[in-house]
Order: sequence, then structure tokens, then C-alpha cells
Amino acid sequence: MNSIVTLTAPTRPWLVESVYPLRYISPNDALDLGRLLVEAPSLPRPASPSNLSGWIDATFAILSGQHGTLLDGCSFVVEGRGGILAAVLIVAQAGQPQLIELAVSAFYQRQGLGTALVGAALDALHSAHYPQVAATVAADSAHARLLTNCGFTSTGSGE
Repeated sequence: MNSIVTLTAPTRPWLVESVYPLRYISPNDALDLGRLLVEAPSLPRPASPSNLSGWIDATFAILSGQHGTLLDGCSFVVEGRGGILAAVLIVAQAGQPQLIELAVSAFYQRQGLGTALVGAALDALHSAHYPQVAATVAADSAHARLLTNCGFTSTGSGE
């Protein structure tokens, strides 16, 4: 099993390039986010849901602030004709931004959507005067590689 690590990155201006338009997260996105998270790999959490209703409940919990204050101006989705294709969710925990979800639909992976979402989040956090952001990921995972390519570095074990 992969070990868990915490990665951090300084926030900074980022020119976001994406074929698909990005938009801010909305409280109305919970159902589509649940559908995305049931099919796409998500960041590690103590008790990952095992079915669609569990992921929808988990998404409602994030959007309602149960995991920290949702930074909705720093959290983004990419929407296509069939719903949400990708998402990055940022919350403030003890006043510090934490990237708690990053997912891209399997069909749309390796097309730059994850990089665009992370870049948009880093740019928005910089504009909001947050100096850095953290994420807890499985070591040697696709999430860890993507975040490292976006400037995140390891700060040690997350658990």
C-alpha cells in the first residue's frame, strides 16, 4: 500500500491554459461531483466511500464546510456536456488552505485538465493572499506526480 505524504507549494500567479472552460465550484455541484468521484481516483481519506450515495454525501459534507471552510473562489470544476469532467476543491483548515480533492474523469485524464485546475487554484490562492497550500496524497501516485509537476514538494508523512 502507498504511504501517505503531505506536499506543499507556494501560491503564485499562473496563466491557466485549458481547452475546456473552468468555473468556480457551486453548492449545486454536489451530485455531479459525487458522480465524478465515484469513477475517478480521489485523494486519500480515512474512510473513502464505496458507492455513489456515499460520494454524494461526502461531497455535500465538503461543500457545507464539514472539512474546513470551502474556499469557493479557489475551487474549480471543468464542465462538459455530460456534467463535471474534473474538479479541485480547496478548504481552509485552521486558516491554512488544503487541497482536499483533485479528480479528473478517466476519459479526460492526461489532457492537461488536472494541471489547469491546480494552476487556477494556485493563482486564486495567490490573489487571495494565501502564501502556500498543502495536499495529502499517496506517495508515488498520479496525484503526487501531477502536484510535483505543478511545484509541490514533500514535507513528510501525512499519517
